[in-house]
Amino acid sequence: MSTAIGGEGYAMARAAGEMGWALRTSAPGVDDFIDYEARANWFAPRYPQILMCFYDLELFSGQVIVDVLKTHPRVLFNSRVVENPYYVSPEELLHQRS
Repeated sequence: MSTAIGGEGYAMARAAGEMGWALRTSAPGVDDFIDYEARANWFAPRYPQILMCFYDLELFSGQVIVDVLKTHPRVLFNSRVVENPYYVSPEELLHQRS
């Protein structure tokens, strides 16, 4: 990431993640994907970037969506990016889950 942004002249990076992989119970890391989402908040501020995670609300349970909401400081709501009132810091969330 730092090479692309600093060395190759790009001002920022964008990445999108379709999270359907987390529904495959045999996928590596699937048991810890909420922790992964929380820890991404330690990485995100290190570089100028936009990260988007996509969850199909028809496929994920309500409890998973509630847990996911806790890991994202901002959410897309009515076509706008807004501060997420349900966000919990990674430190606090990981402590709650341990």
